[in-house]
Amino acid sequence: MKNIFITLFISIIAFSTQAQNQQKSLLWKITNPNTKKVSYIYGTMHISGRLAFHLGEEFFDAIESTDAVALESNPIIWLDEIFASPYANDYLGKYGFKYSTYRGFYQKAFELTLPENKDLKDAISYDHYLSNWMLYRENKSKLDFQEETFLDLFIYQTGKKSGRKVYSLEDFRQSTHFSKMGNLPDPDKKEPSPWFTKLKEDKEMTANELIKEAYRNKDVLLLDSIHSQINSENFMKYMLEIRNDIMTTRIDSFIQKENISLFVGIGAAHLAGKNGVIQKLKDKGYTVEPMTTTITDDTKKRKETLDEKKVNLKYNTTFSSELFSVKVPGKMYETPTGVANQRQFFSPELTNGSFFTAKQISTYSYLSKLNQSNFLEKLDSVLFESIPGDIESKKTINKQGFKGLDILNKTASGNYQRYQFILTPLN
Repeated sequence: MKNIFITLFISIIAFSTQAQNQQKSLLWKITNPNTKKVSYIYGTMHISGRLAFHLGEEFFDAIESTDAVALESNPIIWLDEIFASPYANDYLGKYGFKYSTYRGFYQKAFELTLPENKDLKDAISYDHYLSNWMLYRENKSKLDFQEETFLDLFIYQTGKKSGRKVYSLEDFRQSTHFSKMGNLPDPDKKEPSPWFTKLKEDKEMTANELIKEAYRNKDVLLLDSIHSQINSENFMKYMLEIRNDIMTTRIDSFIQKENISLFVGIGAAHLAGKNGVIQKLKDKGYTVEPMTTTITDDTKKRKETLDEKKVNLKYNTTFSSELFSVKVPGKMYETPTGVANQRQFFSPELTNGSFFTAKQISTYSYLSKLNQSNFLEKLDSVLFESIPGDIESKKTINKQGFKGLDILNKTASGNYQRYQFILTPLN
């Protein structure tokens, strides 16, 4: 009897270990008896670090075989949703509309304060504050260990470069509301379980380090367990459980009603557990199976090919202010600025990973008797310190009677940038 019990006990342990190992995947295959099309779901990290880019052959095969891409939110509509939301000021922080200090030309016109060299350097050298968040998620101190963009946007770009539609599983107003609710404190303080305390002690790791290790090991079950330990009940409810319900419903709707196959990219924390998207899809009748990750020399080449692939875009969208007009591939937005004599405009071009900006700086040069030639010399004197990388060409231009400079430069990372400076009597 004892031998039978021991055998049974060992069998249970072996089955449990095997079940856990089978759960160790970030890529999952989704099938349903009602449709012959195969979809996939991948657990992302919203970072550009290489930790998020251990992508296998199966990842690229999956995304290439599906009809469309679905992400937590489609990045091309982020700014429309943010600017139209009552949460815009909270989300933009110090760059919120309520902090914008530009109130029109006449606010400081009669102070006749010319921009100092430092003001010009700052205006030229600083990228738009939305560019890194929307396009790169770079950590300047770790550039040698990062990819060109974060994983979610890489998935978006891969879909768009091959002509696939990109769908949103959530909207900004809704997810921001859940974020606020999730940050509310629980009535009772949550104590970590003994197993989690022991895990940190045994591995001598912080919770964040354990999350990274679990992601590296593709252990989505452990990821779910760690999040349940370090986050409040409110956070788990609003940031994971309710949002998982919404995303699962949207995935099901696209697959069933639109009759399409999807490559879904969502945060890895949303995948596993009894309230995870995987289980919720199973509850709706789907078969969801983990896939292996095969990394070969060809895998790196496939990613590099996608990075280097560029889509020719039509510059058919005209943006006009009372001072200038410009044609861009997408939509241009006037964005808040904390500088009293400046306005700034931003147009993200997400497919190829670039952006367009325009800055309108009130110089009052005409009122101060500073002619255009003098101001061009002043501007030219700060270019060497303000333009990143090497200036490959510099030439004077004339736009409708206004003098200016055209600059082409190549950054240290090999990217090209183009600047045009146009001087008017007042800007």
